[in-house]
Formats: sequence, structure tokens, C-alpha cells
Amino acid sequence: MSFSSLAEDLSDPRRSGYTLFAPRDDAFWRVLVQDATAPDPFLGDADFRLRTLLGHLVEGRIFPGDLRTGQVLATAGGGNLMVVEASGTGGLVYY
Repeated sequence: MSFSSLAEDLSDPRRSGYTLFAPRDDAFWRVLVQDATAPDPFLGDADFRLRTLLGHLVEGRIFPGDLRTGQVLATAGGGNLMVVEASGTGGLVYY
């Protein structure tokens, strides 16, 4: 899949919509601090950006009230996100 085919997919009125689960800042830091001398993969690698985006994109419109601890969501990138309770916050996060 390319960015252009993703854009076509996202704008298709026959689709039920998508939900993007945005990564937290600490997720980006884990990627960037593996090698502080390496170039930022988000700037120089379009495939990395696309894989990262697809790994956080879930088909369907999902609202916070729809999520339950232990729920597994299939991503557009072929992976899964697991919903877990965020310790001490009463909220939910995904991994």
C-alpha cells in the first residue's frame, strides 16, 4: 500500500470510516533513542512512516466508550492493538 492508495481508501464513501490511535510521546522516544546518531526514520523513510500509520489505523469509527480492557483491534497494517487499563489514570491505552 502507498500513501496515495491509502488516501483513496480513506476517502471511499462506502467505507465505515477509520479510527487513528495516536501514539504517545514515549513511543516515539523509544524509536528515536535506540541509536541517537541514526537519522530520524520519520523524516527520511516514507515506508517507515506508512507502516507506523497503518499500525495505528483501525477500520471503523471507534469511540472511547466502545473500548474495553483486553479488547484486540486489528490494524490496517495487519497487526493488532491490545486495549489495557492505564495504571493510576482510570483511562485506557493500547499496545
